[in-house]
Amino acid sequence: STTNQDRKEIVRQVIERIVIDAEGRSERVQVRIEWAGGTSTESIMIRPVAKLEHLSYYPKLCERVRSLAAQGMSAAAIARGLNEEGYRPPKRREGFDRQSAQDLIHRLGLSRQRLRSEGREDLDRYEWWLGELACELGMPEATLYGWLRRGRLQARQQEEKVPHRWIVWADEAELGRLKRLRARPVGEYLRRLWVGGSTTPPEDHPSETHHEERR
Repeated sequence: STTNQDRKEIVRQVIERIVIDAEGRSERVQVRIEWAGGTSTESIMIRPVAKLEHLSYYPKLCERVRSLAAQGMSAAAIARGLNEEGYRPPKRREGFDRQSAQDLIHRLGLSRQRLRSEGREDLDRYEWWLGELACELGMPEATLYGWLRRGRLQARQQEEKVPHRWIVWADEAELGRLKRLRARPVGEYLRRLWVGGSTTPPEDHPSETHHEERR
C-alpha cells in the first residue's frame, strides 16, 4: 500500500512549487500551482478573517446596508436580506443575524429613526424596544438585558401581544446616563470593591422622574 511518505514523494515529482498571495488582509487568497512541465493552475481560496472591515466586499456591504435601512427595514429584515444576497460575516459564521446587523447599522452611524418603523404604534413617547435601544447604545442586546435584570433600566413588558417584548423608557437625559454607563471601564466595579467604596454608584440606577410621571 502507498504510505504518506510515498504520496509526498509523488507530489514532489509533479509539482514544482506552490505560490500563495493573500490580497491584503482580506479573506481572498490567490493560489498558483506550478506543475512539472511548465503548466500552472490558479485559484482563489477563502480564509477566515477576524474583522468585518477586512472583508474584500466591506464597502459594497456597507452601501447595501445603507440602502436597506433607507427603506425602513428592521435590523432582522436587513440581516435576512444580506444572507439571501450572499453576504457573509467574518470568522466563518454562517450568516448575519439581527444583532450583527444592528452592530453594523450603528457602526455606519445610520439614524435610529430608520430602525424605528416597525411596531411604533405600541410604544409611547421616549420608549424603545430592547433591541432598538441596544443598537442605539452600540452594545449587544444580551448585555442590555442583563442591565434590565439588575435594575439599571426603566422597563415594562408588553402584555397585549406575543411574544411579550421588553419596552424601555429613555429620554435624552436617560440616554446620556446609559451611554456613560456603556463607556465606563470594565474594571471599575472591581476597583470599587478593592478600595472599599460603593459598588453601585448613583449613575447605575435610573432616574425616578419617569416613575413619578406615570403615577
